[in-house]
Amino acid sequence: MNLEFEAEHPIILLDLGSKRVKGLYLDNKFKTRRIESYDAKYVGEGVIDTKDYLDKVLKIIKVFLKQSTSKDYLLGITGQRASIVGWSKDLNVVTPTYTWRSESGYLMYRKIRERRDLGILEMFLQPGAGILRVGYIKEKYSDVDFIGGIESLVIYRLFNDVFTDYSFGYSYGVLDPLSLNIIDDIVNILDIDLDKIPRFLPLDEIDFTGELDGYTLHLKSVLSDQSSALASEGCFTHGCGKITLGTGAFIDLYTGEEFIGDPSIGVNPMLAWAKGVSATYMAEYFIYHAGDSLDWVSELYKCDERASKIDFKDLPLYLPSYSFLTTESRKRFDGAIYRDLKLSTSLKELYFAVFSSASYLISRGIKRVSELAEFNKIYVSGGWSNSNLLLNLIALFSKRKLYVRKERSYSTLYGLIPFIIENLGIKQYNVIDVLRPIEETIEPEEEYYPSEYIEKLESLYEATIK
Repeated sequence: MNLEFEAEHPIILLDLGSKRVKGLYLDNKFKTRRIESYDAKYVGEGVIDTKDYLDKVLKIIKVFLKQSTSKDYLLGITGQRASIVGWSKDLNVVTPTYTWRSESGYLMYRKIRERRDLGILEMFLQPGAGILRVGYIKEKYSDVDFIGGIESLVIYRLFNDVFTDYSFGYSYGVLDPLSLNIIDDIVNILDIDLDKIPRFLPLDEIDFTGELDGYTLHLKSVLSDQSSALASEGCFTHGCGKITLGTGAFIDLYTGEEFIGDPSIGVNPMLAWAKGVSATYMAEYFIYHAGDSLDWVSELYKCDERASKIDFKDLPLYLPSYSFLTTESRKRFDGAIYRDLKLSTSLKELYFAVFSSASYLISRGIKRVSELAEFNKIYVSGGWSNSNLLLNLIALFSKRKLYVRKERSYSTLYGLIPFIIENLGIKQYNVIDVLRPIEETIEPEEEYYPSEYIEKLESLYEATIK
């Protein structure tokens, strides 16, 4: 299958992640492809060196600007929701970037909770809400003119304007999900000056032009990472969902115009994207440190997954955590929650236990979302979707068939493309099927379903979050 159109100019796509910044270059025929990636430099727990990060973003763009003879490039930006930074108009002052891993948001959350009962506002002012980190930066740094997500700083550097799209804005925790108006009570609680935060725009108003080193950049799409990840799987119809296995694990289900969620069971109703006055929603469940914990145990033990078959009979229970477990609970944890861990437990058993706990929590998230709206197809992407062991465990624990498209490690970047070409007046969502065809399906081996082990994990988890 080939695309029946060409873009006006070559395309540059940026993914501003909390661990690294990634870039994808595509020529105007979507044939030539180049990827660049740099790790973020951390200066504290969950705190990024912003100037270093911005330099790496610009370095990626400048490499891509030399990939063709064109002097014009289309640009799309996605990235981590609510990684917050402050800066001055002249950019001489740039604060560190505070991600959801940092203590800043939680400290503000606790401070507010000590002063008053939030009531219904509790739904918006969760510890991960970006506006809490906006409040933190406002109190800590008096010499900044603007405070917003890292994507809004990159936009300011390239286009000399302060804005972001509604999907990023929604993760700040200040937007009414139905009207998309700013919730005055939240702004007042934190004493936020609205002139300091970006203005929020729908996707169809993202059309800005800037210059860099004599080249012209046409910004055509800005979309938060999980929204872009949903689009990257071609999820534009009810029942289509995805699991993104990155630093955390995000389970999202497209719900269209229906605002569906229940925070009491960990399912947050989220804005996927907005066009004009029309909003599209998704239901989301999040496991905070799924990828982090898999990274950790993989550094301890190198496993040959192809030769691995798990014996669940004597496997310990081990739920690693660095802050929160899932969106079902706001209880904060340090270290791990475990049971049946012995001095004789091998690193291999610990490895399997961590992979099993991550898979259990992901399958639990699928179940929770399914209580509100049903999946008819689940796609999987992200760095950890390269693990056959993890994919097979998720399929087994959830009793679901999983679909994996090509370019699984860079899927989020591809989610920008349907909106870029739509802004060019071309509506072809099948671009995803062309650029990212399905390359693997995983069927659950239900005859091996470890019901007793899963019941133990469920018992431990539910006792923990009460």
